[in-house]
Amino acid sequence: MKGGDAWKFLVQLESREIDFAVFEESVRPIIEQVKLREDEAVSEFIEKLYGVKLSPEEFQITEEAMDEALSSIGSDLITIEELVDRVREFYTLQRMDDFVVRREEGEYGVRWMPLERIGIHVPEGEGYSYFSTLIYTAIPARVAGVHQILAFTPPLSGGKVDPHLLAAARLSGVTKMYRVGGPVAAAAMAYGTTTIQDVQKIFGTGDLLFMVAKKMVSPDVAVDFPSSPVEHVVVIGRGVDARDVAWELVSQAEHGLDTLLVVLTVDESLASEVVEEVRDLLAGLSMPAVDEASVLVLDGWRDVEEAVDVISPARVVMMGDPGEELVFRNVGAVIRDTPSPLVDYALGVPQRLPSSRYSRFRGPLTLFDFMKSILMVRGSRDLVRELGDLSVRIARMEGMDFHARYIERVLRDERTG
Repeated sequence: MKGGDAWKFLVQLESREIDFAVFEESVRPIIEQVKLREDEAVSEFIEKLYGVKLSPEEFQITEEAMDEALSSIGSDLITIEELVDRVREFYTLQRMDDFVVRREEGEYGVRWMPLERIGIHVPEGEGYSYFSTLIYTAIPARVAGVHQILAFTPPLSGGKVDPHLLAAARLSGVTKMYRVGGPVAAAAMAYGTTTIQDVQKIFGTGDLLFMVAKKMVSPDVAVDFPSSPVEHVVVIGRGVDARDVAWELVSQAEHGLDTLLVVLTVDESLASEVVEEVRDLLAGLSMPAVDEASVLVLDGWRDVEEAVDVISPARVVMMGDPGEELVFRNVGAVIRDTPSPLVDYALGVPQRLPSSRYSRFRGPLTLFDFMKSILMVRGSRDLVRELGDLSVRIARMEGMDFHARYIERVLRDERTG
């Protein structure tokens, strides 16, 4: 697409929304019943959704089973350990000190405190296990100092959980691991049951049922940002290998048919090359077609900048040389000349990025997401003498008479004392 057609498409992306109404009708009774009947409802809906019958005593995976997973995955353990170390190294560098202003009259500032207990949801299914998602969420929580990390994942057939996921949980400092997933997990995390503690904040990703459930419980518990479906914008300039662009697109299409894939360029011939390379590549691969890939040719690089800000995607990958510096403001991550799967897995940088246009007002997962700030003030009579008059004047201007009179009383006591 190019010209007016390209911009019509971009406007549609700007207002993209998932119609949650049909999903809410399915999720609402799950949430209501878990609140009402707790463990009994959890068992019931786990069986309905996943075909696995579990008693409340079987929700939590034993520590022995998690330890066994460490020895059952062979040399894969080394890979998981290496990833854990890389993620821990990156987030350790993010640690922040308390901000305190110290003066003779007193001190005041902000102290950072970790959350007490969080929940992490990790999607799982037959043939796949996103253990890296758990690591990229649990490790920053641990570095931030979160005391209890509860992890949740849907059970596989027979109630099994992938041993790689269990090993990752063990190495990441997860406190408790539950074979409870999807909207059932969201409800249990938000409201608690007899066997599952409620949490202060819910993290993680999953299918639409989980994402809708997380949104529905958000009035009662803090939740992180939406991070699915995957949103991937590729900006291509001169000198790029069209085959590399095709691989970049197809690799991200592996996340599923709801993946948003957009290519932006000012070079029409290069755009045509990419389209042909994608077709050739898919013809030789046993994977679903790229359902939503769109290639847009715009009139100039300023239009490309504007297009990215209109889309507000989770991620932009720049490939090739645009010939000038481009600045993107509404985006979760900007990757230059690096294959995105490497960034997804090996760098240790945040894997969780904001989707659904949340990048307009927030960025990727950081230590701040696992902490809260507390204002701390330690004053003195000298501080009252210095700032009391200003407080009185402000209070009077705002019509808060007793605020002003209280400070005036303290000031009189100071003068007469």
